Amino acid sequence: TTPSSTPLMLGKARAAASTAASAAGRGASSAAKMTQQGVDTAMRTSRRAIRQRRVNELTPEQVAEVHSLFNASDVSRDGAIDQQELRGAVQRLSGRWLSDEEVETMWAETNHTAGEKLNFEEFLLAIGPDMFPAERGLSLALRTAGEKAGAAKQKAGEAKEKALVHAEAAATAMTEKMLKRVLDVVGQAITKEVADPDMPPTLQRATARAVDAAMGDVEVEVREVV
Repeated sequence: TTPSSTPLMLGKARAAASTAASAAGRGASSAAKMTQQGVDTAMRTSRRAIRQRRVNELTPEQVAEVHSLFNASDVSRDGAIDQQELRGAVQRLSGRWLSDEEVETMWAETNHTAGEKLNFEEFLLAIGPDMFPAERGLSLALRTAGEKAGAAKQKAGEAKEKALVHAEAAATAMTEKMLKRVLDVVGQAITKEVADPDMPPTLQRATARAVDAAMGDVEVEVREVV
């Protein structure tokens, strides 16, 4: 290698290195872009899966509400929703007018191009979870649970009242039975004390009436005590 050729070789080496570096840079940029696109796709797919799960949790009444919004927003009456009609639906729902950028971002989440439209199932996926967020569903579940607990408490109270009535009736029946036994014993004791088999029949009947009257007074006093 001659001294005069050395700068030329160094220049070629620098050019080759620069070309290789540029190519590597473009390759890295392309790889980074592809990686970002993959991440974006994965994130969008994940968000759609979450929204689909929320849609599956909606009640028939909630789905009917979304359908009413769909019909009200379908200005063209073609059974589908375009970007501008989606913007109108959001305004009806939240009272806020979305910017063009916000509409485009929301539309991108539906995996539709600008010229395409959403049918009801796609609209339900795009709007339903926002109309009925998880917090509202939880509140509804808690309210339902509270109502069920209240109903159970009421039934328990009613059962308690019935049990008390039955217990009181049983106690009353037992008291009456015991009272009858006491009065029978007292009546027999009084009759034995005042009755005389040798009395004339007329006197025996008069004595029996007197004993009955006395037992009536005894019963009143005993019931007052009981």
